[in-house]
Amino acid sequence: MNLILFEWKLIVRNKRLKQMFMMSMYLYLLFYLQLTISASLKETFLIREFFIWAMFVIPAGFAPIVNINAAFIEKQLITPLSIFQLFQAKYRLYCIVSIVLFILFLPSLFFGIKLMELVAGLLFAVGFGFLGLFYLSLWAYKPFDIKASYFANYQGFDAGSYFSPILGLMLAFGFTALFYWLFNETITLIAMSLIGLVFIVTNRIWLKKISKSFEKTKYYRLECFREK
Repeated sequence: MNLILFEWKLIVRNKRLKQMFMMSMYLYLLFYLQLTISASLKETFLIREFFIWAMFVIPAGFAPIVNINAAFIEKQLITPLSIFQLFQAKYRLYCIVSIVLFILFLPSLFFGIKLMELVAGLLFAVGFGFLGLFYLSLWAYKPFDIKASYFANYQGFDAGSYFSPILGLMLAFGFTALFYWLFNETITLIAMSLIGLVFIVTNRIWLKKISKSFEKTKYYRLECFREK
């Protein structure tokens, strides 16, 4: 619990991280309004479900998840904490944030969104979506100043920082589209829920594997941080 609070304080006490998190909340609100107001979005299952599970991924993908804050995590390795413990704390924090967003989104049930769609979107995001975000951290090496402003600041970003998340979103969207094309809405939602549950239940396993891979590049990442 202390590590989860530490990760939250890391966000609210540093200018760049706080601004990134607030931007993710702005996008969440924008998606929320689009889903509840736009009749065309609600009529298209694939687009509607994409918006739903993407909303639960936004805080982790747009805020300081490890794919854009990897070097800062490596700096913390001077403490006795393992990479796995740090990753697990981040994962649990974003799970909590996603659950809060899920609760805030419940009024959308009065605007034509089904409860099963919300549940499937949440499970798919917290399981499969977060797995992808943590996995992307293995390709992130550039550090950035967390006390600087986020706006118009491209420090720490490279081509991979932009294209890797897009590829992940395309893969996840392709999965839902394939099931919808082969079966129907109900089967697609069930498949999304089951896959999400599998990765949620096994989060310790894949977090440990990612942590071990992360550990192999520890000294290179520390050197990148020193050369910032």
